[in-house]
Amino acid sequence: MPFLRGTRYSLMAASAKSYTAKIKKLGPIAYWPFWEASGTTIEDASENGRVGTYSSNVSTWPIRSGIGDGHTAPDFDGTNDYVDTYSTSLRGAFDGTEGSAIGWAIVPGSGTWIDGNAHFILDIDGNANNYVLVYKGASNRLDFVYQANTTFEIVQVTMSPIAWFHWAITWSITDDEVKVYIDGSQQGTTQVGLGTWGVQLALLLIGSTAAAPNLPWEGGMAHNALFDRVLPIGEVAAAASL
Repeated sequence: MPFLRGTRYSLMAASAKSYTAKIKKLGPIAYWPFWEASGTTIEDASENGRVGTYSSNVSTWPIRSGIGDGHTAPDFDGTNDYVDTYSTSLRGAFDGTEGSAIGWAIVPGSGTWIDGNAHFILDIDGNANNYVLVYKGASNRLDFVYQANTTFEIVQVTMSPIAWFHWAITWSITDDEVKVYIDGSQQGTTQVGLGTWGVQLALLLIGSTAAAPNLPWEGGMAHNALFDRVLPIGEVAAAASL
């Protein structure tokens, strides 16, 4: 059968719709696909109205190929590009005692993994003693941190991909567990002995840590989502595939 004109576009559109629908079906409290071509507002595809703000008009950011869902993705420059997604609505929905954060990321080349700098994917903060962090730490390593009431849990994953990868972190004080996933597979050991998260959300930055821009991400991001429950491994694996 010949490849008909418009078929490729239809397949890409179907892929984009299908992947977005899959993430929405998981029930995120906020879901930022990063598919904007202009402006400073990043859409919340969860339809909860928890939009974010790009640090500058995203039309001035370089654009890279997306994860394969039919969309492109903005490129964070590693200098001053980041997204602020905090809102009072998100603060009310966020649960520091039970939740998950997921997303896709990519770096421009292997040099970013060994440049000697930290690069933040995510910073969720209640205060100096309660936070969730995802960042490139030492060379060829991604660090995942959950701290509650000064009790510190960390999973460090040795990795250096230059293609898109999917990351996830889940936490539950009820189950006394923090788990980390790359491309749908658990990494490291399940962390136990969690403290008690007893504060409200005060900050949520994508691509930077506090006092932004600070230790900013270099590369692309896509389909970041936040949940007020623990995603089981099957749902994490589903989110990590198109």
